[in-house]
Amino acid sequence: MKPLLAFLFAALACPLAEAGTCQTQLIVQPILAHGGAESWDGAPYRIVDVPFLKWHYQGHPAYEAISQTNTILTDASRRERIPESNLLAFMGINIGYDFAESKLWLHLANAHEVEGWGITVEEAGFVALECIRQVAHRYGHKPDVIIRPPKGSEKLWEDVQARFAAHDLAKPFKAQQDGAG
Repeated sequence: MKPLLAFLFAALACPLAEAGTCQTQLIVQPILAHGGAESWDGAPYRIVDVPFLKWHYQGHPAYEAISQTNTILTDASRRERIPESNLLAFMGINIGYDFAESKLWLHLANAHEVEGWGITVEEAGFVALECIRQVAHRYGHKPDVIIRPPKGSEKLWEDVQARFAAHDLAKPFKAQQDGAG
């Protein structure tokens, strides 16, 4: 009886009609410090590990989940409007990933600054790249990153894209690098 129940659960949890299987991955997201977060060293966000259920897992990290919307956990009533906690989703930054070609698109073109947070689109773009770096380092898989920049900043992001491609995944990726990447 138990093997039958286990099989039925697996069949419902990960449909056999779809290619691949389910896998919970530990990705990272830059989480905003709503309501005076405790000891965040004065920063309006912190990059943290977030579990993500990759429903159609095919052996590749869930890069697209880095920018996915994520409402903050709360004990508030369900009637309360819960704010977005992912900095990237909050600012309109999107990540797309094609695992067949190992290409990742960082879409900054439609990003916008949010009044009162003091974070520029440029800073958020570097935060996104650091999140991508952390996931790539964790899973030992570095995608080819293509940045879709906001108008007027194409040259900056072209240079950043080239620097990221040559960057050592074991080291943090920053706006200004200390020495060679």
